[in-house]
Amino acid sequence: MANILPIDKGSKIEIEGTFLPIIAPINLCETEDTVLNKLITVGLLMGFKKNLLLENADKILEFAEIKNYLHFPFQSLSTGMRFRLISSICFILKRNIYFIDEFLTTSDEKFQKKSFQKINQFSHKNIIVLYSHSQRTIKKFCNKLLILNKSEQVFFGEIHKGFEIYNKIINEK
Repeated sequence: MANILPIDKGSKIEIEGTFLPIIAPINLCETEDTVLNKLITVGLLMGFKKNLLLENADKILEFAEIKNYLHFPFQSLSTGMRFRLISSICFILKRNIYFIDEFLTTSDEKFQKKSFQKINQFSHKNIIVLYSHSQRTIKKFCNKLLILNKSEQVFFGEIHKGFEIYNKIINEK
């Protein structure tokens, strides 16, 4: 069982919209489920309705470039293929607030490019929160930077100024 720390300070904010976390696919290969069943399970966990997932399964699998693996056991897919399936659910079934982990930068270059094109499309009409240590990725996709140090906000604002502060913190460690 994971040790999850309770919230001990801060405040809650209200945000209107539907949000979707796009995070690394951890522990998703432990069952004998087919790729289709795993698509449905993961989609349900993300808050999508089963009929919407089934209606869009072909588009999701096509975007993930694994359409021919529909009835294969999910655990037989490579890590990259699993990642493509999970992130494709997010890219095809849209929300208006996205929380994106830096794991997007670990996929193959072709899929990365396709994913970042989708993110660029989303960024004009949606809120995207990208958490990453990659300055290149942040500079490419973000217009504001939030820096946390030991769970405390150190900076929020313009990218260039933020990275000056971030690099100073890193160099002091």
